[in-house]
Amino acid sequence: MSNAREKLREAKYFLDRMRETQQDRDPFKYNLSAFLSAARSVRWVLEAEYGKSPGFKKWWNSKKEWFGLKESKGEKLPDITDPIRAANVFFDETRNITIHARGIDPRAHIEAEITESVRVTSSFVAQVIHADGTLGERRESRETEQEPPASSAEPTIKWRWYFEDLPPAVEEKDVVTLSEEHVATLESFLSEGESVLPSS
Repeated sequence: MSNAREKLREAKYFLDRMRETQQDRDPFKYNLSAFLSAARSVRWVLEAEYGKSPGFKKWWNSKKEWFGLKESKGEKLPDITDPIRAANVFFDETRNITIHARGIDPRAHIEAEITESVRVTSSFVAQVIHADGTLGERRESRETEQEPPASSAEPTIKWRWYFEDLPPAVEEKDVVTLSEEHVATLESFLSEGESVLPSS
């Protein structure tokens, strides 16, 4: 396994930890920080590993701006209109902030669902006309109780975390979903980079 593939596995590992710790702010943030660092390293490890291989450098140079800002043109993150490129640059910039300036502090969105038992009563009154023309009345009422699910005593709580300051081109999704998409992008990038290497 290449070093870059190993680094991608590391990013996936921390993504799995993020999924597992969504209900606990600090572990989630720490795993997110580790994910950002590992994900950012995939490309640099790929370049360090294959940078001297024929054909790779040309491919690498054609992809540089796909992940970074065009600083020579004064580009800012909100200027990027391609959603995939904007997400790539956002992840890189967020990693730089977590390494060099401050920790990451996504905002939480919490959903709570409580299930309770419901009692339903139904009744009806029917007027009956007998064959001899006399009127009769028939009443019936039923009471039913819907069975609650086995876990009705405890509420179901779902935590989702969201980045602050996403660039306009990136659709607002929770951190885990955006991270999963970023891993898929890195996987594709890595496969494309490996495809330009000479066959051995």
